[in-house]
Amino acid sequence: MGNVHTKVALVLILVMGIFLMRTQRTSADIFDEETISGNKFAATTLEISTRNSATFDKETSFFQLSGMKNGGFAVRGLRIKKDGKMNFHYHLSSHTNSESGNLCHVLTVSLYDKTFHQIYSGGLTSFQMDRDIDSSGLDEWIVLLALNTDLTGSSHLCNFDIVIKTYRVSADEKGGFYDKKILQNTITAN
Repeated sequence: MGNVHTKVALVLILVMGIFLMRTQRTSADIFDEETISGNKFAATTLEISTRNSATFDKETSFFQLSGMKNGGFAVRGLRIKKDGKMNFHYHLSSHTNSESGNLCHVLTVSLYDKTFHQIYSGGLTSFQMDRDIDSSGLDEWIVLLALNTDLTGSSHLCNFDIVIKTYRVSADEKGGFYDKKILQNTITAN
């Protein structure tokens, strides 16, 4: 009796196999699709670049000064450009990497917009600022670094970074969609 059931099962499998081969159907041809109107999904990019204000070339270093004197200053132009499609806020700050003779703590930085309106003025080590990229996708800055203190001793060094980090909600965000650029700086003074 078990032999008859086996033969019937084999015949059914054979008939189904022939049917599927002739109709060229597979289980992949059976699917369900739902369409929900009104929902939108968009993918975008987020990237910033720091560019030389005269040549528009991308930059990774900024101030490279040797032998700065009391009363001396240096001026550089900086463009922060939105290279992606996403709008963002950004945080500018300084980070001291190494220092000798307290030079980083006596340097001052002033930041001006393109119309020479002063946006920031203060000590280099406390430099922090939050901004929104404007609708043009371009912020242009004039940065003045100055030494207005007599230094004692023979050799002083300040190696620091200017850090530019984008953010969506808070400058302290650790994840999510962001970009970060670092401009390296080395100043020596006698």
